[in-house]
Amino acid sequence: MWLYKQMALYQAYHKDKRNIICHFLGVPLIIFGFLSSLSVVTVITVVDFPIRLSSIIFIILIAFYSWHHLIIGLFALILYLPLLVFAQEVWVLSSYLSWSLILCSFLIGSALQLLGHFLEGKKPAFLDNFIQVFIAPAFLATEIIFLFGFLNSVRTTICELSLQVD
Repeated sequence: MWLYKQMALYQAYHKDKRNIICHFLGVPLIIFGFLSSLSVVTVITVVDFPIRLSSIIFIILIAFYSWHHLIIGLFALILYLPLLVFAQEVWVLSSYLSWSLILCSFLIGSALQLLGHFLEGKKPAFLDNFIQVFIAPAFLATEIIFLFGFLNSVRTTICELSLQVD
């Protein structure tokens, strides 16, 4: 129920379709930039395979989502795993190109987020509750699940909780 309450809070800040579209574009760019920047740190090497900080953070976040709702967690894994793989492969480029790509990803993603909130006329949710930064990926994954007509009871619960936030 905790995750649903957090998603309801997130939803209260994201009702305008233009803002939602901006987030569907911007959040993955920010996730990519975040994971890419963490991919430079190898925590341990196991049988010549580097375990990067980005992988550890990714696994923790997916496990957290899955602990609260298995389907949301598994779908988030499927949705965001390609971003993790690409984020770790960006380092085959030169360091300058890698950091340039990461910076552009953050800037464009953040600009899209700000544009969306400007269009909606509401500040970003994380300004009131920093945890919302970690809820955004789950929220977007859940919105896609809803678009396909699944988890309607979850949708109803989140919508009802969101009305209490407004």
